[in-house]
Amino acid sequence: MNFVFFGELMIRLSPIRDGDSLVVADTLRVTPGGSEANSAVALKSLGRHNATFISALPCTPLGTKCLQTLKALGVNVINLNSQSDRMGLYWLEMGKGPRASKVYYDRANSAFDRIILESIYHEHLSCDWFHSSGITLGISKRTCSALFRCIELLPLHIPLSLDLNFRSKLWQWANKEKRQAVYDSLSRRAVLLSGNENDFQACFGITAKGDTAEELYSSIATTIFSQYSAVRFLSVSLRESYSASRSIWSGMLFARNSTNFDLFVSPKIEIDSIIDRLGTGDSFTAGILHGLASFGDNFQKTVDFAAILSALKHTVYGDFCCFDENEVFETLQTGAKGIIQR
Repeated sequence: MNFVFFGELMIRLSPIRDGDSLVVADTLRVTPGGSEANSAVALKSLGRHNATFISALPCTPLGTKCLQTLKALGVNVINLNSQSDRMGLYWLEMGKGPRASKVYYDRANSAFDRIILESIYHEHLSCDWFHSSGITLGISKRTCSALFRCIELLPLHIPLSLDLNFRSKLWQWANKEKRQAVYDSLSRRAVLLSGNENDFQACFGITAKGDTAEELYSSIATTIFSQYSAVRFLSVSLRESYSASRSIWSGMLFARNSTNFDLFVSPKIEIDSIIDRLGTGDSFTAGILHGLASFGDNFQKTVDFAAILSALKHTVYGDFCCFDENEVFETLQTGAKGIIQR
């Protein structure tokens, strides 16, 4: 299948020495990253499907670095016209133990922020699935309009996947009411919605109810499926955090049926030495998309696969998740215990 992803690819700057803060670091690692590109790389690396990433990258060394990196990983790139030659940046201070990770954005007036809407054409959107995220909606009014232009040009039979991805440091251009109206409009077209409890509260004003995670998210699913008739699937990545270095990771997938919905829950995976948790939610979404396209109605297999893929992402540095399908299945078969393979 052919998947198209639309969003901003940025340069990520983070201390190269383990545990350094940005204040004291004197050497920084430069890598590309960004939600939709992360999902595109993860999906393409699994080995079954084609991935195309649509964005606006500047004709500068930084833009060229990002472009070459994606192409080397097998992702097709459509580089749209822009009124800016600036590369979006984000600075990451990696958490450790009790110290939380911190992200600082420097993306205003980037090439993607100044994208020329008229450079988006019908032929760019020839695909079997289209995916974007709330980050693209929140960057600026122009990037929000660019995503809506994509949806207008997208044939009605092509399913839309939307990762809600609410980021409080974005959305400076719209108040709460406008933000929720934007999410409401897109969700009426979406087939798959991905998010967590905070996303559903911020994007739709849904207050979840329940004593367990299953009850809490089932109440969210009830509201979503009743309000948005196009939505067939709802995916949730779950993190029980004990520190910046240790989590219990799992996932849920809700699938609409003829009367209500079915819930599929992955096993819990203990991750006690997190290398990098940036991009883990994006790889979970990629795993869900891969499963929906590859495993038919075996939704339990889909959510198990997505949870393992995103758990593996915790073990590598950088935003990108580059595991193939066999590596994910091998990890599933060993119960994610890290058993040596000879």
